[in-house]
Amino acid sequence: TDKSGKHYGGLTGGQIAGRIVEDEIGVACAEREPDLIEAEWLLERIGAKFMDTFAQLGIHNDVDPFATAQFAAQLVLALIGKERVRFIVVGDCGLRLNGNEVIQSTFALDVVCATVRKVVWNHLTRNGADQKTANDVARAYTVAGLRGVHPKSGELVSAEELGRIREEILAEVSAALPEISGADIVEAMAGGVAAQHRYANRIHPLGFSTVNGRPVPRSMITSIDRKLSEIETIELFSDGYFGLPEGSDIADWEDWIAMVEAEDPSKLGRFSSTKGSVGRCLTDDRTVLIIRCQNEHAVLQPEEASSR
Repeated sequence: TDKSGKHYGGLTGGQIAGRIVEDEIGVACAEREPDLIEAEWLLERIGAKFMDTFAQLGIHNDVDPFATAQFAAQLVLALIGKERVRFIVVGDCGLRLNGNEVIQSTFALDVVCATVRKVVWNHLTRNGADQKTANDVARAYTVAGLRGVHPKSGELVSAEELGRIREEILAEVSAALPEISGADIVEAMAGGVAAQHRYANRIHPLGFSTVNGRPVPRSMITSIDRKLSEIETIELFSDGYFGLPEGSDIADWEDWIAMVEAEDPSKLGRFSSTKGSVGRCLTDDRTVLIIRCQNEHAVLQPEEASSR
């Protein structure tokens, strides 16, 4: 992922981040048995490569240690050994084992930003804005935050109305996340998605884990082992599906996302998000990788990999 919008040699920060992670995992697996790789050791290696890449690209962090120009990645990893599998998860990607054990993190900050978008959208449509305008303006506030009236909103949102919008968001988020202080909610909705990086890898009520070159607190890393003989299926997936299907085939996952899109394309209801689907452009990209284990050997079936 990369919120800066910059390109480096034709590649986005997200693409570079993904390649760094993939390369370092490959090197690590060549040096150690996969199921003996420790999460902290691997993340330190990846982090060092990130920092080297930042230096090579002239991305500095002297002023702001959480600079938005620094790109990041999310990670869900199955390290398959002879007798066991080690799973490592950092960020909001997830995994499901044997169709029932689900491991995936959710972050309070996403609730705050999704609520900002929903409340602004509802205000706009109540005041006669069409769907495209509501989508564009609500997204603008979601990204930039609510410190002031956004130029894109024109006459649709006055300073007085923005104050009421803030109050509504604070009340709704406080009810949904009573463990988060009002001051933290106010600061998060003021900064919007553009300021999310300040909570990355921080022990904070709104903190979230990510692979961005900075140390990931141990408490934010999921690392578990399972016996290979006890595993039938492994499903690794990104957060772009907005949930999980009951079945464990690609068709089940595609049927699930089709249902999500039919029920809540704008992502304002049960599947609320910081952005919605517009025309042929879906809310988020999605990837699922399904591994079936047979006779204590993991077999990746080519037709069971999907990325869209």
